[in-house]
Formats: sequence, structure tokens, C-alpha cells
Amino acid sequence: MFFASIGLQVDVIAHFDIVLVLIVLLIASIGKIPGSIVASRMMGFKKRESLAIGFGMNARGRYDTPYEDLCGLSGGTQQHGKILV
Repeated sequence: MFFASIGLQVDVIAHFDIVLVLIVLLIASIGKIPGSIVASRMMGFKKRESLAIGFGMNARGRYDTPYEDLCGLSGGTQQHGKILV
């Protein structure tokens, strides 16, 4: 309840900084896209497929579910323990 009440009192528009948002998005993309490309290349995907996976992972924003789907482990990482993300 405490965090909900504090969150309702925050004026997001007054504290919005587009430069900060763009910097965070750029840093996040720089980490996700090349990392996903390298990982998918190591898994044996072709260059074009690796690019698609890299940009798809960036749009998704998560790593666990798509890699599990690619490896056939759609049940979750904790249950199988075969994939480390």
C-alpha cells in the first residue's frame, strides 16, 4: 500500500526527460541486440536469422521465453535447468 500511494503522488509528466529516456533505450538496445546475435550465432543460426533474433529480442525486452522456445524448453528455466540466460 505504501508504494502504491507514493506512486500515485508522483507527477510523471513534470519529471519526464526525453534525453534520459533515449539514453536508457540506446544502452538497453546496445546490450540486447549484439548479445542476442552472438548467442544465436553460437547456437548455429545463420547470419540473417541471427539478426532477426537480435532485433526481435530487443523488441520483446525479455530473454528467457524466446530462448526457451528456440531450444524447445517452453516449460520454464527453473524446471529444466538446461539453459542459462
